[in-house]
Amino acid sequence: MALDIGHEWAGDLTVGPTGDLSAVGGSAAVTQRILRRLLTNPGDYIWNPIYGAGLPGFVGTPESNVHIGAIVRRQMALEASVAASPTPDVSVLRTDGTGAGSFEVTIRYADAPIGQLVSMTLPVTGRTMQLSLQTFQQLLQRMSASVQSSAGQLIDLSVGSLLRAILEANASIGLWIQWLIVRRWQ
Repeated sequence: MALDIGHEWAGDLTVGPTGDLSAVGGSAAVTQRILRRLLTNPGDYIWNPIYGAGLPGFVGTPESNVHIGAIVRRQMALEASVAASPTPDVSVLRTDGTGAGSFEVTIRYADAPIGQLVSMTLPVTGRTMQLSLQTFQQLLQRMSASVQSSAGQLIDLSVGSLLRAILEANASIGLWIQWLIVRRWQ
């Protein structure tokens, strides 16, 4: 059975019981792929510009439930882990009462690898995302702990050491990436 890296949408990567990145397989991996496809904005995945339904972008728009459902069905048809037959059943329900705000999508589909019928409900509430921002010191401490725990002997990470300089450079890049992410979601 093929495994994917376990990653919940808008969350951090997690460590598994052996210290490696956590992995998911089977129907959990299929669900993870579907969520990624439906919540990714078209054009954001640089290797496949038509990948993604961009559902959060429909929050606050007068887009019809029928149109949103058609987009979801089209994306589900492109997902290799979803069986073509029976055709996925998609329903969209506005949850805020205005007809233009938050909504939820309920999808019933056949999981292609195991042939089992699956139902999932995805609440779509807009572009709110909990970001776990870290300071330079936090990034540096985590990287230092990771290096020390992976080494068979004590590593010199004192101020002025070459490895410390490399870790500080990486922490600076991490801060810059955080800034790009925050700027993108404003």
